[in-house]
Formats: sequence, C-alpha cells, structure tokens
Amino acid sequence: MKIELLVAFEVFIYLVKRELSHYSLLLLFLIILSLSAIFADLAGKDLRSSLGLSRGNPVSIVTSIIVHRDFQHLVKCLRELVEYSILLTTLFMLTRVFLKKTDRVWVDQSLSFISIVLLTHITVSADIYVRNSLQAPLEHLGLSFSILGLMGLVFSNTVVFSLLVVLSSIRLKIGVKVTTMKLALLSILVEALVIVSYFGGIEQLIASLFLESERRILIAFLSGVIYGTLFLSKTYSNAEVTLDNIREWRKCLKVDEIREKVIIKLSRAV
Repeated sequence: MKIELLVAFEVFIYLVKRELSHYSLLLLFLIILSLSAIFADLAGKDLRSSLGLSRGNPVSIVTSIIVHRDFQHLVKCLRELVEYSILLTTLFMLTRVFLKKTDRVWVDQSLSFISIVLLTHITVSADIYVRNSLQAPLEHLGLSFSILGLMGLVFSNTVVFSLLVVLSSIRLKIGVKVTTMKLALLSILVEALVIVSYFGGIEQLIASLFLESERRILIAFLSGVIYGTLFLSKTYSNAEVTLDNIREWRKCLKVDEIREKVIIKLSRAV
C-alpha cells in the first residue's frame, strides 16, 4: 500500500513537471481572483456595500463574487477554490496526455475553467437579482456558488472525456465521426440520467428548484455541468483521443519506470 501511494505521488509529480507550465493562464486567474477577494475583505464597509449584491445595482451581479460574509467565509471559499483547482488542473493535465491535437487544448481548458467560475456566479446572482429574493439590502455571495460550478465541471469533464473514448472506439468499428454536437448531446443525456437518479426522480429534482435553500445550490451545480459540457465537448472532439495511449496508459505516464525507481529508493533506505 505504501509503495502504491508513493508511485501515485511520483506519477503526479511527473505529470506536473510535464504539463503544469501550460496552465499559466489558469494560475494567473486564480491569483488575481484570490487577491481581489482578500482586498475586498480588508476594504472599508462602504466599498464592500457597493460591491456586494444589492437591489438597484446590476453591476453587483458580477462584483459580488469577491465579497464574502466574513473572514471565516473567505478562508473557507479560498480553501475550497484551491482544492478544486488542484483537482481540475490534474484532470486537465491527465486528459491532455491522451489527446492527439494538444496545441490549443490547455488554452481551451483554462478558458472553460475561468468562464465557469464567472458564469456560474453570474447565473446564480442574476437569478437572485431578478427574483428579488434578497433577504437584506445586500448579500455577500462570494465564491461559494463558483465552487459549486467547479464541482459541476469535474463531473462534466469526466463524462465528456469518458464518452469521447467510447465513441472513438465505436468509430473504428462503424466509421461514424465524433462531432461536437453528438458528444455534447450524449454527454448531457448521460449527465441528466445520473442527476435525476441521484435525486430519486424528475419530480424530486423539479421540487428542489422551488425550495429556496436548494435552488441556488442546484442552479450553480447544473450551470457548471452544462457550461462545462458545452465548452469541453468542442475542445475534446476537435483534439481527438489517442486510443493507443489509453490502452498503454502505464507507459504514457511512466508508471512502471517510476515504480522501479521507488522500489530502488525504498530498498536503499532500509
């Protein structure tokens, strides 16, 4: 068990060294967003009030992403943002290894990440603003709903790439081209089935949309899923998957080579 964990860690390090430099745009966005949220927390009450979501201020639909309830809320959101950013960047890097045309993949992946952070927040904020459901003159939403959108992106990335592999395998047998439209529609169908099953039926899912406590959470997650599916279906279908690399994933990630080195290191340490 110890050896497997060490091998997994070393494979992750290898992946980071090989791929992380391509995701500088994503990292720059995270730094700017985090610093903006910290600045907003340290700013005076007047500035926070003008940035927080409030009636009669449509610009606050966007700016409220950096205004949090209090310091504890800020710390919680930044921690979760870092966690999901690490998870998604790892998934993006891993996915890129198995794609054929990778020139623009990292750019599109980074843009989909950035877009979903912003669009998920805007979608939920706009829903609250239009429905006029604010409990007070202003509400500090912060990054909470963007993080739920990133959860949806994790789900959609997994579904879209998995279906791309399946469709690419079928393509070899029946010669049907994998298009963006086919991949997106099939992915949305699979995601819908999984989400409806999780809620125990379409009636329960619809009922949740009418409960204020669950509505915002559900809209944020579904926004991440839908936006992520649309963005990534185009990116991955254009890049095309390399089935030989999928079959020989251990070789692509140098798993056996790394395992040998780990065993040699452990034997020398004993």
